Amino acid sequence: METIPAYNEHGLINGMTIFHRLFWAYFPCIYAFCKPIVQVDGTWLYDKYKGTLLVGVAQDGNDNIISIAYALVEDRHESIKSAYNNLNNGWQHPPSKHVFCVRHIAQNFAREFKDNALKNKVISMGYSINESTYRYYRKEIDTVNPEALKWLDNIPRQDWIQAFDGGSRWGQMTTNLVESMNTVLKEPHNIPITALVQSTYYKTGTLFPTMAKQHASILASGQVYTEKCMTFMKSEIRKSNSHRVDSFDRSNHTFMVHETVVPKEGRPIGHFSSLISDVYKVETELKVYSEAFQPIPNKGYWP
Repeated sequence: METIPAYNEHGLINGMTIFHRLFWAYFPCIYAFCKPIVQVDGTWLYDKYKGTLLVGVAQDGNDNIISIAYALVEDRHESIKSAYNNLNNGWQHPPSKHVFCVRHIAQNFAREFKDNALKNKVISMGYSINESTYRYYRKEIDTVNPEALKWLDNIPRQDWIQAFDGGSRWGQMTTNLVESMNTVLKEPHNIPITALVQSTYYKTGTLFPTMAKQHASILASGQVYTEKCMTFMKSEIRKSNSHRVDSFDRSNHTFMVHETVVPKEGRPIGHFSSLISDVYKVETELKVYSEAFQPIPNKGYWP
């Protein structure tokens, strides 16, 4: 917690400070084995202490959202930029990289060019999973409005195009994760800061044993991968009926896929990897929630 000197109409009040900023995080959340992505966003507080509640979240292998850190600051955007630009905190590239929300880019694009049809193509270009699909939408945009394409070219493509992010985004092209968490925390925005911190502790502390029990049961049933992973694989297997797979350098799990049915949108298919990360295993899910939160003793027992 950070405080600042207190002042009144006569000047500095000696020996008195007032609340300024606060950061807090919980050990089980920090060491949870999740996808290596963090999303940060903020929302206003509405009680006695004005400011912004920042929340940092991650995602487990079953697409559940886990809040890993909180902060109370004056300004959302400046605080996030300040943290990212600080050379001492490890958020530089490498080892970390900063990427943009495709939805926000599309919104800025629409304000600039007032064209919803092109806006949708911008979103599709951002979600492109290979270079040929990216070039398809790039050509579509260029045909309609070359100036719009120049505007997009000012944004480094590795920062918002899925095909060029090296897999670092894990398919998360928007900030929907953290915005969902802000919705969950909407009620605590209106309570005092001490109660706000307690609320985050008890909500998260009761979630972990519930999730651990759930995944222990799934693991005992013999299921290897998470429900979300299994659903995705079943969906892809159904789609594969219209594809032929040729194996290349099988030791590296590299294949070439050919469509035997002409797709409606004419988008090409390229190479893919057959590896499934351990983050999608039920065993890993159980480890995410294995650390227990300790109950807070009555104040009478505090040191």
